[in-house]
Amino acid sequence: MFDHSQLNRVAAQDKDIIDIVDDLFRLACEYHPSLSRLSVVLCHESKVSNYFVADTLSDKIKNTYTEQTLKATCSLSRIAESLENRIVNDLNSLPPTKPILGLLELGHKSSYTAPIHYQNKNFGFVFINASSTEFFSNQLVLCDIAYLAQLVSTLFIQLIERQRHFQCSLTIALNIGHARDPETKEHLIRMGKYSEQLARTMSHSNNEISPQFIHRIRLYAPFHDIGKYRIPDKILFSTGRFTAEERAIMNNHTLYGEEMINDVLSLFHDNSLCCEEAQFIKNIVRHHHERFDGKGLPDGLSKTEIPLEARIVTLADVFDALISKRVYKRAWSPDEVMRYIETHNGSMFDPECVEALKQNLDDFMSIREQYRDVQSPQAAFA
Repeated sequence: MFDHSQLNRVAAQDKDIIDIVDDLFRLACEYHPSLSRLSVVLCHESKVSNYFVADTLSDKIKNTYTEQTLKATCSLSRIAESLENRIVNDLNSLPPTKPILGLLELGHKSSYTAPIHYQNKNFGFVFINASSTEFFSNQLVLCDIAYLAQLVSTLFIQLIERQRHFQCSLTIALNIGHARDPETKEHLIRMGKYSEQLARTMSHSNNEISPQFIHRIRLYAPFHDIGKYRIPDKILFSTGRFTAEERAIMNNHTLYGEEMINDVLSLFHDNSLCCEEAQFIKNIVRHHHERFDGKGLPDGLSKTEIPLEARIVTLADVFDALISKRVYKRAWSPDEVMRYIETHNGSMFDPECVEALKQNLDDFMSIREQYRDVQSPQAAFA
């Protein structure tokens, strides 16, 4: 049986949650060599997508992002509703869906599923697999697995709650500024969805993009312009060409935004967000006006010096600005937008991001249609 105090010490490490869960799974495998896989999927808008996978039978799927609709009639929905764990002693007994066939092909033979539930809301599921049938029918083993699943669930509940509190703090500031901010709230929603779509497409060929990266860019892309709250109204709402002095002030919104992120983080405990996650949002806020050719702001970074999350948000932001109507411009057609983007491919934009956009233009237009601007009297200024 597990040494529970040992698992607790591992779970309490000051590390990224991915590293902690990885350590927990490796330790669990030392006690139970038949354990073969631990994965976590999280719920978002009636869909589930993977956040973490550790698989002793395959080293090729760790960064593979998958998503599926959580239908009301599916077994996962029933688990979420009943809050009961599910044990499958032989995966061959389940309907031969694509995920089940994939597990069987790798050599996984049994499974344990537990909901991640907190305050009447289901956040996702923990899946644990073994390479032998009937593995979870042993009561001593089952006690260990239940404890491991609960530890992992608690870690993810803590992560989600920290993210939620952090987002709430940023949103309060964003909403305070939004009374002045010329961009619509729909623009912010679209930014998260465009950025997520680009990242998902690029994940097939770019190993830098993990499932955690995709979850994070969806959460934090909408805050890219949070620093605009410190820009004076006469500049923020200007419909004329900026003077050099006005342009310099407007350009500072990326630096103001980073300062604001740091201010919010300072209000929380040091471990409110892991270093990687905090840096992720700061990269978006500070660097989304860099250019691929090094002629952007504020640091003149070029190519891969620019954090990938910022390169993605840059393209999503320009796409949405061009295709949207503003007081000083009409909405461009998709063809006009793509001609502009192609013209600046490799200079303003990362060619890898541009290729992903071209593959997803129809999806972008669907997002645009679903979340059309609802403009307030000043909302057309941007």
